[in-house]
Amino acid sequence: DILQSSLVYSMAGAIDSSGLVGVVPAPGGVFDMAGRNTVTAIGAPTSWDFVVDGLYELMADGVPQESIGALIAHPALWRKMRKLKTGITSDNTPLAAPAEVAALPKLWTTAAPLTSGTTAKAVLGRWSDLLFGVRKSITIKVLSEAFLGSNLQVAVLAYARVDFGATRQQSFCTMEGITVA
Repeated sequence: DILQSSLVYSMAGAIDSSGLVGVVPAPGGVFDMAGRNTVTAIGAPTSWDFVVDGLYELMADGVPQESIGALIAHPALWRKMRKLKTGITSDNTPLAAPAEVAALPKLWTTAAPLTSGTTAKAVLGRWSDLLFGVRKSITIKVLSEAFLGSNLQVAVLAYARVDFGATRQQSFCTMEGITVA
């Protein structure tokens, strides 16, 4: 039971990651969608403007602001944004996000891209436009018959058949090139 629980947890993380960044040859993730909106070359953020720009891109493509769901990014971006200050000399007050950005749920996950520990990507979207198909639940099999021998080894096979697709690719906006370190 402990091994099965651990494998299911790991597989669920891998499925989340493939939904965001994709795997080769398939399925493709949100960051790979050809028709998505992008805000690029952000650099080291000094404000929440890149999120405002992402919200704008979605609204300009007809996504109502109230239907834009969570911002998803690596925890390194959370750390970077949490350390921003107002900019007033000798004032260590954290920089407040605009009301629309503050109201967005923010999901921090290591499944989101972080390149060389220094450059992050984030994504906003109307998440109801992302389809997640599961042909069969996560399956775990112990293949003991092929591996039992003098050293009592067993093999474990874990698999799931899943795919992702967007009903409308313009409902997503990736924010890329965010320097976090």
